[in-house]
Amino acid sequence: RYKIDPQVIKLIPKKIAKHYKILPISKMQDTLTVAMADPLNIFAIDDIKTLTGFKISPIITTDKDITEAIGQYYEESAYNAVEKIIDDMKGAGFTHALLLGMGGSSLCAEVLRLTFGVSPGFLDLKVLDSTDPGTILQVEESLPLPKTLFIVSTKSGTTTETLSLCEYFFEKVKALMGDRAGKQFIAITDGGSPLEKIAKAKSFRRTFLNPPDIGGRY
Repeated sequence: RYKIDPQVIKLIPKKIAKHYKILPISKMQDTLTVAMADPLNIFAIDDIKTLTGFKISPIITTDKDITEAIGQYYEESAYNAVEKIIDDMKGAGFTHALLLGMGGSSLCAEVLRLTFGVSPGFLDLKVLDSTDPGTILQVEESLPLPKTLFIVSTKSGTTTETLSLCEYFFEKVKALMGDRAGKQFIAITDGGSPLEKIAKAKSFRRTFLNPPDIGGRY
């Protein structure tokens, strides 16, 4: 894909770009080339010309492509978002993380943890995908609960085992931390799922909603 200079992107504010579905592509002397879903929109072109002081050279693109491009260049990058989350977790004093999820909701994380281990200064991740009482107790006793972040992952938000583990550990943390228990939990689920509602009700630290096109075995 064509890489756009960030300085060119800054020529048109995000609000204007989203309103007119327009994206600055390049600047050459006194001409600004912009991609537009509707290059015949003379009002948009006039506004951009007045705003930037450049002559405007429009090129046509699809509505879908321009929407995706605006999201890519104007919204916070995924990398920066992850960096902020990591800084938040470390700043909150967490030293461990426990992923509660069954099957596809936990296997990748478990493989990565076993493959790469734990980097210095980062949270030590454990995965719990079992409802065996002995296994649950063993994992619980291996963790400093007040410094553990609990990641509750179920795509549908209805997985009985995952929700049961969530409830169990939430009560354990609540006994220690009181009303602040929710700040030690984050959820990964589909929008509108029962888990999303639980996360709101219990004031989870964060909730990550899956893109709607993710398949069942993500």
